[in-house]
Amino acid sequence: MVYIRWVDDFWGNCSSIGPYRKLNVRTINEIIVHCSATNCPEYGPKEIRDDHMIVRGWSDIGYHFVIDPTGVIHEGRNLERAGAHVRGRNSHSVGICLMGLDNFTEEQFTSLAVLVRILMKSFGLKEEQVNPHNKYANKLCPNFDLDEWKETHLSDGGKKWKQFMN
Repeated sequence: MVYIRWVDDFWGNCSSIGPYRKLNVRTINEIIVHCSATNCPEYGPKEIRDDHMIVRGWSDIGYHFVIDPTGVIHEGRNLERAGAHVRGRNSHSVGICLMGLDNFTEEQFTSLAVLVRILMKSFGLKEEQVNPHNKYANKLCPNFDLDEWKETHLSDGGKKWKQFMN
């Protein structure tokens, strides 16, 4: 059995879940994957939250989860609340951001695979409901081929990841 340890907030409070927990929140029909669009190591989850709240004037960070280069999953906006990450798609989606521009680590991809599997199982989603930000916006984000990632990490080609959800 695999347990995920993630930081609940940006001040270091931690919890563990596993292999998944049934989430009783708003209707979720999609997971949207993003990147932070910077390779600056000082631009972490707290800085993303500060940018979203102070600079943009939002009520909280726009993403529900941020995955840092070491693979730690930082919980952002509460899943009970709509995100602020893709115009027109926030009310029924979960936003996941990988820190970085184009230099993502295997630890990030591993954590993304486990988190996406947890969310898929929790909300009854299929692989087709996991999409890149650039599907809905004229951006490169998340700066990697999500279909290729799904093939290697979620589909039959990614059988090694299925152990996390059995």
